[in-house]
Amino acid sequence: MARGKKVFTLIFFANPALDGAGMASITCDLKATRPDGSSSIDAQDVPCFQGKIGGEPANLYLSAPVVEFIGEPADQSGIWRIEVTLKDNKRGAVLALLASFQLK
Repeated sequence: MARGKKVFTLIFFANPALDGAGMASITCDLKATRPDGSSSIDAQDVPCFQGKIGGEPANLYLSAPVVEFIGEPADQSGIWRIEVTLKDNKRGAVLALLASFQLK
């Protein structure tokens, strides 16, 4: 990826557990790691989806947070890692997701 360009990390989920009122509770841990191993973002239990599902639970849904990155001149060159831990709080299920990109 070239400096000045944007990268967006979109987080999707499907089939969340629902309570008796049809409500889902999905949170995420978000971490962006620089090429030197230091963290750019490190946030836990970010609300990803809280509320009533508007359709079939098995459909694909976009979560609320979108991680946006723009390569600034001072940013480190190399491989950046985006880690998302998606947590279905009603089901007790956890899914670890990883994406990466190279800043040139």
